[in-house]
Amino acid sequence: MFGLTLVMLGYQLYDGWLGGQVRSRQPIGKALSVTGEGRKTLVETETGYYPLSKTLVVEKGTPMVLEIRRNGDRYVCNAAGTVCSGTAKRGLELNPGGPAR
Repeated sequence: MFGLTLVMLGYQLYDGWLGGQVRSRQPIGKALSVTGEGRKTLVETETGYYPLSKTLVVEKGTPMVLEIRRNGDRYVCNAAGTVCSGTAKRGLELNPGGPAR
């Protein structure tokens, strides 16, 4: 059991290290809007919509990029890379005819 715990801890540390390494960055346009709150946040840019795992606070018109980390995680960030939020693992459920909930 102790060995399994060490393996799991080692994997978590390795995955965290890989999650801090940016594999690629691509521009996704300027921020047009950020709606929702908490774990139900949606950012709209000139190229599309990105559901996020936590709230992202940026001004309208801020140039945005999509970062792919070495562990495969995806993050939406401002162009400077100082403000980031991971993309949601699942998309947001949309209320037909209404805003994201």
